[in-house]
Amino acid sequence: MDQCLQEFGYTRCTLEHVVYKKQKGENVQIVGIYVDDLIITDSKPEEIRNFKEQMKKTDESQPVDVTLYRSVIGSLRYLVNTRPDLAYSVGVASRFMETPTEIHMAAVKQILRYLKGTLSFGCRYSSDKESYKLMGYADSDLAGDVDDRKSTTGVIFFLGENPITWSSQKQKTVALSSCEVEYVAMTVCLSRHLD
Repeated sequence: MDQCLQEFGYTRCTLEHVVYKKQKGENVQIVGIYVDDLIITDSKPEEIRNFKEQMKKTDESQPVDVTLYRSVIGSLRYLVNTRPDLAYSVGVASRFMETPTEIHMAAVKQILRYLKGTLSFGCRYSSDKESYKLMGYADSDLAGDVDDRKSTTGVIFFLGENPITWSSQKQKTVALSSCEVEYVAMTVCLSRHLD
């Protein structure tokens, strides 16, 4: 990443080695790196778009076998029926079934490694009828999808201590605030309760 940014004309900050700066006249663009994510600031939105396009062109990820990718995702989606902990990651990986690349397959392999390490996980149901109380929980991120700025909502319902239904899905609208995102998540949760 360092070499790539320097080729684009960015200079690394001497005090903070994960921060890069590029100056064009009055305009200053700052890029921060966190693990494999980039944070970009610029006073001109078109410069941010140009940077994203430039980064996409340097993406050397090759396409993978679509049939294999879809097959693995299909199997993982089947497992989500008994593993609520997989709902989010499998949902995100499912978004790339049309044109998966090596990066997407690497993420799927990471999910498979997680599965291998958690073979004993699953849903366990008790028969304690005294604690049968229906409880629903919902949460959401804010603009988690960097391409369309849509949020992802997670919902789970328990009957007593037993999980009975869960989902993780991308919201259909773009929310403008964290409050709006939570209202949409609550609406999804309530609509599942009424089904």
